[in-house]
Amino acid sequence: MIMERGYITIKENSENQLIVEAKLVNCTLWVSKHEMADLFNVFVNTIGNNLRAIFKSGLLREEEVTHTHKFENNGRQCEVTLYNLEALIFVSYRIASYEGRAFREWVMKALTEYTRTKPKREAEVLIVYNLSSKLPAITLN
Repeated sequence: MIMERGYITIKENSENQLIVEAKLVNCTLWVSKHEMADLFNVFVNTIGNNLRAIFKSGLLREEEVTHTHKFENNGRQCEVTLYNLEALIFVSYRIASYEGRAFREWVMKALTEYTRTKPKREAEVLIVYNLSSKLPAITLN
């Protein structure tokens, strides 16, 4: 079975501005550590160290944001761990590269644009973040 992973790229345009282009599948995308490192223009070890710190601190739970993708390469069975958009966003806030900054700006603009253009709902949504549980509680009224 082929997994549709989506994609994200950061490119420089003719005016030397960074442009973020993304295709999300089911509201997320899946990238490897190597793809994250290429995206943010840093070493793979930098990505791995930051992911370990994020998981160790409990900000994200590894089993909730990863997927093991199995594939065949030259007749050999291989597997790679893929990380979803949520993990990518968390890592981006720990990366000091120009590309990391461009990605964070894109995330914030996309989120604010989504909240502006999203149809108004009748129900109120209350989100409470409890520091001790590290998980948000969402209530629809």
